[in-house]
Formats: sequence, C-alpha cells, structure tokens
Amino acid sequence: MSPEEAEAVAVSGSTAQVAERLAAYAEAGAEAVGLGLDGGDWPRQAGLLTEAPDA
Repeated sequence: MSPEEAEAVAVSGSTAQVAERLAAYAEAGAEAVGLGLDGGDWPRQAGLLTEAPDA
C-alpha cells in the first residue's frame, strides 16, 4: 500500500475530525466500520472516541 493509499484509509486527528470522517463513511453507505487503536495509551484513545461529537 502506498503512503497515499494509507493516508486515504487511516482515520486520525481530533475527535471532531474522526467523527467527521466516520460520518462520511456512513453517508457513503457503510453499515459497519472496524477500528483499531494504535499507540501505548489505547484506553485513553478509546475514551476519546466515545466523546467524538455527532457529525
């Protein structure tokens, strides 16, 4: 996978940016999304994901 392709697939950023990206998947017709959290503090990342505003 090229860096450009990886950038198009990976979801990162602030909670608002992630919510916006996931909303775009929903608008495109996605019924489910699989997420993996990367980093040493994954419990905090999971908590932040639950705080993402509705987009």
